[in-house]
Amino acid sequence: TSKLGRGSFIVAGGLGGAAFWLTVYPTDVIKSVIQVDDYKNPKYTGSINAFRRIFASEGLKGLYKGFGPAMARSIPANAACFLAYEVTRSSLG
Repeated sequence: TSKLGRGSFIVAGGLGGAAFWLTVYPTDVIKSVIQVDDYKNPKYTGSINAFRRIFASEGLKGLYKGFGPAMARSIPANAACFLAYEVTRSSLG
């Protein structure tokens, strides 16, 4: 990696973050709906139940609600973190 430029680190970090969120985003949606569920009268009995109900009512699209804004935040944040890590690592020897 010592021969790569900062632009390469930014692109790699951004693409890595995007690939990560693309794969785990449905899990995050399920976690979020369970977190905001009513404590005394829950709509979901667990994560599998939440997945099945969301998928049955909204399809795959329901598991990616809010994906655009998450990507708009994730790509630059992961790019900056990866760049900072690599620059720090190379400066420490």
